Amino acid sequence: IYRRVKEVVPGVNQVNVPAHSRMHCYVSIKKARDVEVKKAAFAALNTEPENLKLIIVVDDDIDVFNDGEVLWAVGTRFDASREGDLLVIPAWSGPGGLLPGGWTFDAAGGKAPRMIGAMVIDATKPAPPVQYPARAIVPPEAVERIDPQTLKPFRGLADLRR
Repeated sequence: IYRRVKEVVPGVNQVNVPAHSRMHCYVSIKKARDVEVKKAAFAALNTEPENLKLIIVVDDDIDVFNDGEVLWAVGTRFDASREGDLLVIPAWSGPGGLLPGGWTFDAAGGKAPRMIGAMVIDATKPAPPVQYPARAIVPPEAVERIDPQTLKPFRGLADLRR
């Protein structure tokens, strides 16, 4: 997938298809133009059209091998109501295949093949020359002052100390 994306978007940084979700693909790019998001996403989708259902494109400051960073980018840089940030592609692949979504199941236990869609999320900052706020980072000394015992009720937050 990386090589295919690199052919159309030279600024590709990393590509990850997480082992825990083989239908997702995260792509980080150093974006020169806004159109590069769609080019990268379609290159990835065309590499594995029967498997990939979700492409999330992020900036090169995001580690695509860290789900938390990818989701942070979605939470802070993506707006589902902004034109171009969310692309839904109906009837992208199929019919049938290995994914259950490629089938319609009935009460009698039968199944019929159907087409399935795909989705692209643009979780990138606007392309230059637009100025975008710098990423806010909690100073390490502030994190070190947190008592891990106080975070126990908030599963996962204790990981901030790492």
